[in-house]
Amino acid sequence: MATSAAKDSLRYGTKVFGKNNINTANLAVNYAKLLNDGGDHKQARKVLKGKLAILEARFGSESSKLLPMVIELACSAKKPVDAYEYLRRAGELAIGY
Repeated sequence: MATSAAKDSLRYGTKVFGKNNINTANLAVNYAKLLNDGGDHKQARKVLKGKLAILEARFGSESSKLLPMVIELACSAKKPVDAYEYLRRAGELAIGY
């Protein structure tokens, strides 16, 4: 139920805010978290595709506001080396958080 509500929120948010808006990117993180928690990592990767760049453009590549996105990217990564790189980056972003 929560997953379908998050999916609907992302769909409506995309219509209201636009595809490249930080609100849409954050809604994607919420939906991807539920997908990852349910084991649907492939769909989570699809939902998150391109969304990190939106947040980086707004907050910078060193902002702690990227943490939720980077963690969900790590959880949905197909290759262990990609997951490792995202988790390493999350650790760096968390310094001084």
